[in-house]
Amino acid sequence: MNRFIRFEYNDKKIQPIDDWKDESLLSIDLALQSVSSIVDRLDYYIKDAKHFRHYPSDHGLTEDESVALYLYTNDWNDQSLNRILNSTLQSEDQAALKPWLNFLKLFYKALEKLSPIHNTIWRGLTIEIAEKLNENEDLILCSVISCSLSSTMIEHLLDDKSVLCSIKSFSGKNIQGYTSKNDEDEVLLLPGTRLRVKCKQLNNEQDKPIIYLEEINEVINNVERHDMNNSLNEEVISEFLINLIIFLSNIITLI
Repeated sequence: MNRFIRFEYNDKKIQPIDDWKDESLLSIDLALQSVSSIVDRLDYYIKDAKHFRHYPSDHGLTEDESVALYLYTNDWNDQSLNRILNSTLQSEDQAALKPWLNFLKLFYKALEKLSPIHNTIWRGLTIEIAEKLNENEDLILCSVISCSLSSTMIEHLLDDKSVLCSIKSFSGKNIQGYTSKNDEDEVLLLPGTRLRVKCKQLNNEQDKPIIYLEEINEVINNVERHDMNNSLNEEVISEFLINLIIFLSNIITLI
């Protein structure tokens, strides 16, 4: 299934761990060494990403960080990197996630350098998932979610088993220029992002079925924002980073 339609979420609270620590960033080759056996043709596509990555970066990304973003967005088959990674994230199996930690840190470091966008973004949802969602229901993303600034691009991906989804976002990271297909206008939402179902129009005879979601700013587990302010620069204290720090705190300690 296309990454602009795959959607993994739950309603569980992510428990923060405060005693996590940063590790030195590795090169893309070393960061992915531990998952080379589970991602199909990974060595080949790392070389491909190194050739086509956007570098030098307008946002100060290192070459390895730029390669990480390009590689993530390259869907070469059902065993490509983003599919295996998101399947692992969704499983919440920390033992299975451990080999991915070095890549995740490189990936997140790249995203930290990109400003969050405040805009409506678009993606697809399977009808099966859309029908399960209830208005005013809150969702917590448990994997990396791909969206687009272009509703037209998403509509071209839809079939009779999927519907258009609008998301009002304030923490999405616009990675256009760093992806394998720049015309996709891709925006990423990360694990820990909270969304609320605002409206469902699935049985509208005159218009195309659509579901409206909105990012919400409640902090998971009631982590106090002012506590975060004491340790983080105000410039990077966005809802995206708060959710990201909490998510990473569960996995960094495994290194």
